[in-house]
Amino acid sequence: MLECLTRHATRSEAELRDELDLGPRILRRQLEALEAEGEIHRVERDGTTRWWSPTSGARPDLDLPRRVYVVRLTVDEVAATELGAAQCRSGGALGLLGAREELDHVELRHRLLFRVDFEETAPAPLLRRLTGAHDEERVGSVYFHPRTLELLTFHPRSGIAFVGSTNELASDVEDLDGHVEVESAPASSLLLLDEEVRGRPTVPEVQRAFASRFTARATAAALVFVPVWTAVLRADGGKGFRRVTLDGVVGKPVTWP
Repeated sequence: MLECLTRHATRSEAELRDELDLGPRILRRQLEALEAEGEIHRVERDGTTRWWSPTSGARPDLDLPRRVYVVRLTVDEVAATELGAAQCRSGGALGLLGAREELDHVELRHRLLFRVDFEETAPAPLLRRLTGAHDEERVGSVYFHPRTLELLTFHPRSGIAFVGSTNELASDVEDLDGHVEVESAPASSLLLLDEEVRGRPTVPEVQRAFASRFTARATAAALVFVPVWTAVLRADGGKGFRRVTLDGVVGKPVTWP
């Protein structure tokens, strides 16, 4: 059963009966037993129950395929712990700087972005224009927050930020490109915020957000997940907690809407 569900992203009970040559009662008992153990899950699609296993790599409950694009994590848990501890308030100056804090723990999550690839006609650099060149054709990509559709910017010294608008050409936006490695990974292996992924906009909505900012032509859009650490800081022995978000690329604090 598990081997079958590992080969396929999802399977209906009819498909499982045909593939495994099992009667409906025996099949149902096996499915319910594996579900009770947390080995498999069910999802409703067009009025039909479909079964899936994380071992396939897919997350059909979130409409994610077997493999997705992921920014490589470069800030490991040890480094994130040190960076999180550095965010703790000392509680000095009679408490005017806030309660004294200690690091409770750090949590890794993979946050969703939309990457939009584009083609753009842009003025040639000044020196080339002096020699007679006028325009040049550029290709590249930019990244959008899935809920606010704000544009992501990135610099190694300051980390990730989101901006509502920019007067730049799309090809002049400084973002993750050239600073990170993007690889593919099983969707089921990522630590996701399910509601964020489930409530994501459609590709046409993201492309419209791109068109409202740039004159470049969007050629493709894809989901990309970026690793983010949350440092949970404990105040005065547990009287309260504060969260600080750190990107998993250079470890800088980031306000993630």
